Amino acid sequence: MLMVAGGETVSAIKAAAADPGSCWIPGGCLPVHDVEMYNIKHKVWTKMAPSALPRYRFGAAYYAGTVYAFGGHTHGEVAIRDVETFYYVPHRDAFLHYKMTASMAVGR
Repeated sequence: MLMVAGGETVSAIKAAAADPGSCWIPGGCLPVHDVEMYNIKHKVWTKMAPSALPRYRFGAAYYAGTVYAFGGHTHGEVAIRDVETFYYVPHRDAFLHYKMTASMAVGR
């Protein structure tokens, strides 16, 4: 399996005013909630439950069956301090997503 999460898309309103397709203008890019998984065996993309936070320019790591997303930015270049975890539940119609805030991580 391959998981793709987050990213950014160009704001049509901001881009039209400047350079179409440009993320380099203030507010030109918008973070997305999208999460998709690719099944290599069946060659099929599946839309998963969206992430709790729209996130782009972030890091991610896989450990013991869990994908962790950390850092990055959300709307207006605001830095994110929360860690999100993504779990794959082997059931056709059930997906699970859990968000752990920075305050919840204290003392772990």
